[in-house]
Amino acid sequence: MRLNINMKTKNLNKPRATEFDKVLGSKIKYLRCSNNWSRSELGNRINVSQQQLAKYENGSNRLCMGRLILIAKTFRKKLSFFFDQEKEEVKNPKNDLAIEFGMNFMRLKNPQHQVAINYLVKNLGENK
Repeated sequence: MRLNINMKTKNLNKPRATEFDKVLGSKIKYLRCSNNWSRSELGNRINVSQQQLAKYENGSNRLCMGRLILIAKTFRKKLSFFFDQEKEEVKNPKNDLAIEFGMNFMRLKNPQHQVAINYLVKNLGENK
């Protein structure tokens, strides 16, 4: 009978993603969306697949320091950006909604539609 020694030993020493990895990922997603880049666009800039980038953004995979430095350079940010800010600033659902709204707004090609949407949102905000 043959015994497979490598069975399940691969995952025993693998570092697991932490809460910090999730915060870091949300900051990367925030920067990507703020620049109106797709995962594919950012992935090409930092030499990873869009699937790998998605794992970084949702915090399921850990980033090495070299990759984080490359991401910081890509966005012209200091490394401290990823460590200094509180997670609530980035993980706030209102921020995600604002980013999504901004991206959708920029997709509007008709300037009259942009003016109308801006007017609508402004008036809805004033009529709390």
